[in-house]
Amino acid sequence: TVYYRVVGDENHLDVAAQSVNVTIAKAEVALTAPSAIENLIYTGDAQTLVAAGSANGGTSQYSLDGESFSIDVPSATNAGEYTVYYRVVGDENHLDVAAQTANVTIAVNVSALETAVSEATAYAESIANDYAEIATALNDAIATAQAVLTKADATQSEVDDAANNLQTAVNQAKDDVAAIIAGIDVVSADGMVDRIFDLNGRVKSQNGGFNISNRKIILLKK
Repeated sequence: TVYYRVVGDENHLDVAAQSVNVTIAKAEVALTAPSAIENLIYTGDAQTLVAAGSANGGTSQYSLDGESFSIDVPSATNAGEYTVYYRVVGDENHLDVAAQTANVTIAVNVSALETAVSEATAYAESIANDYAEIATALNDAIATAQAVLTKADATQSEVDDAANNLQTAVNQAKDDVAAIIAGIDVVSADGMVDRIFDLNGRVKSQNGGFNISNRKIILLKK
């Protein structure tokens, strides 16, 4: 409120004080909005989601739920899509800036699964001629892993499980090949019951016995 009055000279009357109301409006904040960080891929560690913005005349605040805001630039660990909310709380001379959003994606990391598929495929091809049955079983595991690899909405957990399962299948294939190379006799159990009973004593005394697993008999050397 501005008060004014007139003090008259010797020929004029004074003018009593009067007032006028004046408002200096708050200015808008000069805002540089935060920007989404692109090409983020799951690493297992927390990653910053946006490059921080700036606000001349206020304080930038961030949120991942649109309700709880802080000055900390948000980060996330898991693969997925995130909405980052940002706003500006103006100082005494500047207006607030209402919350706005930036969408950010942390992509599923398929590199380990891609490597596992490539290595498993190469190994299956290398044993296909000499160990066709083992290679076929491994190729089935590879096909299962490839299905996850091409699944558009596969989660990181699915991808990691597929890579682990395929590695297990490769290890099993290598163990099976190694067993054959080491001279362990693997024969089909179909139609072999009489032979097993007939040879049981000799097998135990010479080779240490036998195991029956998945309808196969594995004669174990001492």
